[in-house]
Amino acid sequence: MDTKSLITVARLIVELDGVEGRTRLQKMVHLLGERFPNEFRQRFTLHYFGPFSRQLADEVDFLGSAGLLAEDCPADGENASYRYKLGSDAARDRIRNASSPETPAWVGLARRLNKEDKPTLEALSTLVFLQRRLANDPDRLRREFERIKPHLQDRF
Repeated sequence: MDTKSLITVARLIVELDGVEGRTRLQKMVHLLGERFPNEFRQRFTLHYFGPFSRQLADEVDFLGSAGLLAEDCPADGENASYRYKLGSDAARDRIRNASSPETPAWVGLARRLNKEDKPTLEALSTLVFLQRRLANDPDRLRREFERIKPHLQDRF
């Protein structure tokens, strides 16, 4: 497991004071990785809710098992969403000490993405994923997006 990648994911959660939902975290890291590939190096494949990284899921699990990350799930039924936050103030300090003391360049974008609703993040992340593969064929890009995300066509 890549230590730098682990620290970057933990730092993202520190800078945002938590992230609401597994899907949100996946989409944000995918989009941040497109803009800041030296910082967010996870590999993504296309999944039901858009780009998904098994590597990121494993990193989150590892951070949780190491006691650095807390994954809380409110018990309010089907619409419950996991919330990721640093396990303690000591964990937050350890992450900040393990990374650069300066605010990372990606923080502004991360904060903007964190304010978006989940369908917008899903649509944007999927479009960016497809665009990387179909950049020379905008009509095919639109058709492919509409085929795999018919419920998000209005966000194209």
